[in-house]
Amino acid sequence: ILSAVVTTSRQVHVVIAEYILCIKRSHNGSSQNLGSGNMRKTAALMFILLLSAAILASVQATAIEGGALSNRTTEVGTGDETGEDVYIELLRGRDGDDGRDGDDGRDGDDGRDGQDGDDGRDGDDGRDGRDGIPGLPGRDGKDGEKGEAGEMGMKGEMGLKGETGETGEMGMKGEMGVAGSKGDPGVQGPPGPSSGGIYTRWGRTTCPTTLGTELVYSGRVVGSRVNEKGGGANYLCLPEEDPDYLSYQSGNQRWRGYLYGTEYETGASGPGPLSSVHNHDAPCAICHTPTRSSILMIPGRIRCPSSWTREYYGYLTSNAQPYTRTMFECYDKDSESVPGSAASTSSAVVYTVEASCNGIPCPPYHEGREITCVVCTK
Repeated sequence: ILSAVVTTSRQVHVVIAEYILCIKRSHNGSSQNLGSGNMRKTAALMFILLLSAAILASVQATAIEGGALSNRTTEVGTGDETGEDVYIELLRGRDGDDGRDGDDGRDGDDGRDGQDGDDGRDGDDGRDGRDGIPGLPGRDGKDGEKGEAGEMGMKGEMGLKGETGETGEMGMKGEMGVAGSKGDPGVQGPPGPSSGGIYTRWGRTTCPTTLGTELVYSGRVVGSRVNEKGGGANYLCLPEEDPDYLSYQSGNQRWRGYLYGTEYETGASGPGPLSSVHNHDAPCAICHTPTRSSILMIPGRIRCPSSWTREYYGYLTSNAQPYTRTMFECYDKDSESVPGSAASTSSAVVYTVEASCNGIPCPPYHEGREITCVVCTK
């Protein structure tokens, strides 16, 4: 049997199974025939051998046929239980203990993405956020329209007295009021400052010593050239020393006025008044009268009116008849000259003035006589 188990094919398994089934049926049907001890021992030994043969055959069959035992279709015997069933039951044995849990298998690959879910419902409103940082100041807005005038406010307190304003124009003369009663004489005040007066003494470098008259400065008589149309008609007393200048342009420019020293032309027709200083330059002096502010030059006189003070007297002068007109001036009867100026330069000149009876009463005036003059103050 063992030899058959090792060398036979799958049919041996079936034969063994049928044999075992035969013993089982004999045991179930006639137990009296198997009652002896030898019979039981023989049956037990056969069972062990057959069981061993079945195990070996099972291993061999499994290796050769790759588990074809499950494909067997031939039934053994005629009863409900086949030989294959008995064989499988013998092979199975009792259930063993549960085996220990196996190690966890490796993680499977990620599944593919599922479909997009439905949109969730709207969440509740969030709570109010904190106040933000204040922004930068905005640009100034456009000027608004002028509003309506407000109601007059309450009168404020009187402010400090302001500075005295400029004197306004004189208003219209009001009506004369009723004369009041004469008041008591007031206390005499201190003497006020004297205004005084200024005049030019032509032909001299000093001032008279009459009643405190004082010299301001001395200089030279200057004017426009005798035969030029431009310039001034008056004569000036130009200071002798230390002239002051502002901005200036050096050199002679054509379109300018000019000042020239003034010569006496008093001896061209022979000896006469002031002929001793003929062709010399004329000096002058500016004089101040501290207590007399009114200045008067009187032609044709050498005396002052009563209550007036005579400063000096002499001869009336001007430019000559063929030349441009100039101012009339009163030169001192004792006129001086600038030292070293005897040469004739034909610059500005002065001539003595004669009377003409054409329109002048003669007498008392006389045709061709030099006119005198006097300077008075008050």
